[in-house]
Amino acid sequence: MEFLAVLGLLCSTATVGVGTNVNATMRVPSFLSSHMVLQRGNATVWGWAAAGARVMVLANDTTGELASATTIATDAGTWSVSLSVGMARPTSTVTIASSGQPTIVLEDVAWGDVFLCSGQSNMEYFVADAFYGDAERNASSHPSLRMLNLADVAVKDVDATDCPSKAPYTWAASAPETLSPRDEPGNPSSFGDRFPSAVCWFAARDLVLANPSVPIGIITAAKSGSPIEVWMLPGAILDGTPAVFGGNGSCGGAVTPPARPAVSPRTATCPQGGPNAAGSYFRGMIAPLTPMRITGVWWYQGEENDHSTDACPGPVWYRCLFPAMITSWRAAFRIPELPFFYILLAGGHTAVMREAQVAGASAIRNTWFASAVDLGAAPAEFLVPGHPPRKQEVGRRLSLAVLGTVYRQVIDYLGPSVIVSGVRVVQSTSSSGEPVTTVTLPFDVGANGFLHLNGTGGYPNGCISPNETARIGDVTGYAGNPVSPVGVVDWDAAGSAPVVVKSTTFHVVGTTLVAVFPGWKSTNGRVQVQFLFDDHPLCALYNGELSGPDSVYAANPHLGVVAQSWRGNITSTDVHQ
Repeated sequence: MEFLAVLGLLCSTATVGVGTNVNATMRVPSFLSSHMVLQRGNATVWGWAAAGARVMVLANDTTGELASATTIATDAGTWSVSLSVGMARPTSTVTIASSGQPTIVLEDVAWGDVFLCSGQSNMEYFVADAFYGDAERNASSHPSLRMLNLADVAVKDVDATDCPSKAPYTWAASAPETLSPRDEPGNPSSFGDRFPSAVCWFAARDLVLANPSVPIGIITAAKSGSPIEVWMLPGAILDGTPAVFGGNGSCGGAVTPPARPAVSPRTATCPQGGPNAAGSYFRGMIAPLTPMRITGVWWYQGEENDHSTDACPGPVWYRCLFPAMITSWRAAFRIPELPFFYILLAGGHTAVMREAQVAGASAIRNTWFASAVDLGAAPAEFLVPGHPPRKQEVGRRLSLAVLGTVYRQVIDYLGPSVIVSGVRVVQSTSSSGEPVTTVTLPFDVGANGFLHLNGTGGYPNGCISPNETARIGDVTGYAGNPVSPVGVVDWDAAGSAPVVVKSTTFHVVGTTLVAVFPGWKSTNGRVQVQFLFDDHPLCALYNGELSGPDSVYAANPHLGVVAQSWRGNITSTDVHQ
């Protein structure tokens, strides 16, 4: 018998939409709803029914049946089916039926790629409060971009099985009426009340523009002010706690755990909120989603862990917690190689925290970042204090990373990177007898075969000396210029703590950055070189012919990306003149 015919025999005469018959024995989570995106290739539909009940699920569109499956509810009253729809589809109907139960019909279900967006307030920060937010909202009609904005729900001890939407809809296509309006200056709203996530939406918008035939679904599950520990169950926290702090130190499989018994990794006040806070947002917002098939995770978090008083003890611990969290999420979703993308924190947060993000995540496979190191803001630019508004560029860089990895497009999604083997530190003596140190940093620039300097977010003249009108490369006479992206540290300086000395001048020669330090020389030739390693850099290096944090708003949008920060120890070479 045809599947449709069997389905017709099972269906009762009553047909309801999700959420209108909450007392029905057969049900699905509230976020499996009309207008959603299901993962192409392999999607999961699941729910609850009477033990032993036969449940049939059918997906069809105007061409006929796309996929179908039948299952029997378990003794616990749960059921789940997989539907394989290989090609992207703009719309379809999903029908769920069980004998004697009202049929559930999900209308306008697209088949494409689904991304989960999580983290803290810079992920919650919504579209209309970004730069040119009103204009972005007015131009937000993208029928193939579908959004689910989960409410802030914390749960203790037991994983939730459902999570409501913070929006007046569950899933909806992107349009001006489905995006929250802009805040009034001086009267910011609560992030928990507004939607969708700006970073998430801008990245998804760019994916839709790049591949119009593939619907994109974005699920935002973020909470302002949340440390990483609230997104990790206690076992994951133990794995992510270095042995010296009482954990097993496996860092999510990034390192081999030591042979020692595991002990409690936390005290009553660590993490923030005490031990009961551990895993609370994972249980409330992520756990309900874990049966779902998704393409990847987009993560913007770390600000709250960038303080030893908040998250014991800051970046040192984070580089182990972060890979442990990624590994635990992959296990929860049962996708061992789940692509995981993260945002390097914007200027205003510490360079060592950004270093911890990269060191932690890069220790495991299938992790990539988009850098916001240059996307801070000047004080007058903040609509919401502490939250830089340049979310379009964060989203653009994130979309480039996705296009270059998940979609395997030949594209430069990472900025210039230091070719470590080619770094040179040369110490010489000037004609006047003073020491001079020259640092040469070669870069891999990819296909965008240019390098250029540009001021960072809010500081368009950030590559100009604070006391001069000339470009930094032309400025002389400074023992160290604070805006220089290149610094050195003499780790062997006796009797004093290491001090970073900035180059007086720096300039680009082809694909190389040359920095000069007149009057400075290492004690014994062992030098730590730092590039773009300030907490809040004012001048950065980019590839492409046109770049910088605000070039996305230019008449001719740029193709460049900010360079990757680096520091490393180099033995200097002495040149005698």
